[in-house]
Amino acid sequence: AVCDIRELQSCRRAVLSKLDGSLSRERQSLSRAVLSFYDAAMAGVRERARIETVAEIKRLAREQIATAGASALSLRQISRDMGLVSSALYRYFPSRDELLTAL
Repeated sequence: AVCDIRELQSCRRAVLSKLDGSLSRERQSLSRAVLSFYDAAMAGVRERARIETVAEIKRLAREQIATAGASALSLRQISRDMGLVSSALYRYFPSRDELLTAL
């Protein structure tokens, strides 16, 4: 998927560089259509990444609960296990209680 994202990003940059008025109206319209496709594709990629991240957070949370109990659940430890800074985890679950509720 990383290769596809890079190809889309490269295509988007190329299209943006051509939208400077030197293209005919037809080509500008086509270029805008390509940008719309790119933006839609990237939205799908971001949503899939979000779903995968939330699933991984929940999996790690369940492991923590199974080994140490719900009272020992730590968002900071989950973020360390995922290789994230702890503040990044709060984008997905604003609090420990919200994560417990989601489980």
